[in-house]
Amino acid sequence: MSRSDSAVWNNSDFVKLWMGQSISQFGAQISLLALPLTAVQMLHATPFEMGMLRAFEYLPFLLFGLFAGLTIDRRGCRGVLIVSDLVRALCLAVIPAAALAGQLIIELLYLCAFVVGVAGVYFDVAYWSYLPSLVARDQIVDGNSKLSLSQSAAEAAGPGASGLLIQLVSPPLAIMANAFSFLLSALSLVLIKRREKRRAAAPVDCGGRLIHDLTRGLVFIWREAILRSLLLRSTAWNLLYNLAMPVFLLYCMNTLKLSVSVIGMLFTALGAGVVMSAFLMTTALSRFKVGTLICGSMLVAAAAVCGTALPVSEPLLRNALLMVCLGAIGLANGVYNISNVSLRQALTPPSLLGRMTAAMRFVSWGIMPLGALLSGVLGERIGFTPTLLLVGCVGLLAALFGLSGPVRHIAAVPEEPVAELV
Repeated sequence: MSRSDSAVWNNSDFVKLWMGQSISQFGAQISLLALPLTAVQMLHATPFEMGMLRAFEYLPFLLFGLFAGLTIDRRGCRGVLIVSDLVRALCLAVIPAAALAGQLIIELLYLCAFVVGVAGVYFDVAYWSYLPSLVARDQIVDGNSKLSLSQSAAEAAGPGASGLLIQLVSPPLAIMANAFSFLLSALSLVLIKRREKRRAAAPVDCGGRLIHDLTRGLVFIWREAILRSLLLRSTAWNLLYNLAMPVFLLYCMNTLKLSVSVIGMLFTALGAGVVMSAFLMTTALSRFKVGTLICGSMLVAAAAVCGTALPVSEPLLRNALLMVCLGAIGLANGVYNISNVSLRQALTPPSLLGRMTAAMRFVSWGIMPLGALLSGVLGERIGFTPTLLLVGCVGLLAALFGLSGPVRHIAAVPEEPVAELV
């Protein structure tokens, strides 16, 4: 263990932040399955209602993503983190209470998904911004790596464990366990002793400055051909991914009649693929162009979505095929994200990095609710299997079309950014 690594673990305040983040990440994996399964099993949700549920989960990214950063700059991180955890715990606790009282309705799930999504947006922005207040500058990278590792571990192991829990106690009661995890996270944050430095007062024209910053980031992205291509690719990627996932869950339950525990294992394969990508990226970058990795990962993911809809009657072979396909999607997703984020960060001047990131997220993540709604419409109109095949084929066409763009020719992440806007 290095001196820096030891110092991070000896920092009790960092350990409390890491514990809170890890607990909440594992807890969130329960709701990832339990919330839609509650809609399907208890409320017999239609494909359109499932799409609506996922849309409400991601709508906060479009509505509040930019304002979360502004709030944190004005109010600080620790208070926002604690309030976000408490709001999520209270909101999720309403679902099992309503189920036990026989008053659970789909509209309540919509509301809870939206409120939990808003709190999640603020929490995610705040905890990444909080780290520099707790550790020395030379420990920031090491601290970030530990936060990222716990998130990846939750994505890999959480779905399988949550699937077993859901099967044992029912989806609404499993959601109660998630609410309890957020309370533990809030408690760990309350126990942090170090306080942030006092924030500077926000300028009076804060709203106008925010709009100006967003516009400046979008103009910079659109001016640079590579960044513009990355924005279009990420937007298409998120649209298609959110078209596929709500339908895939219904496909597993209603068409394939899979148990909750098997579905949990499938999502574990998805998370394992993401974790694997982190370990393989160094080797991949030494053998392939970064542009090849970006384009190739889109092709792999689209082909894997097509693979999930292949007609295989033998249960063991079918489940093995689904695990391979979801693992491939997770691996491709991880490779794409690491390559994409690294490339756009390297191309952007430090003075524009925040505005570029905000503009990228606003557009590419803002498309997610639309993808979820379209998923519900297509699932009802043409069925689950045709929708998955359609998404996969459109993804293949989009990936092949992207081969003609400027990204494919990029050999490595550049060492110098492009010129800043004048």
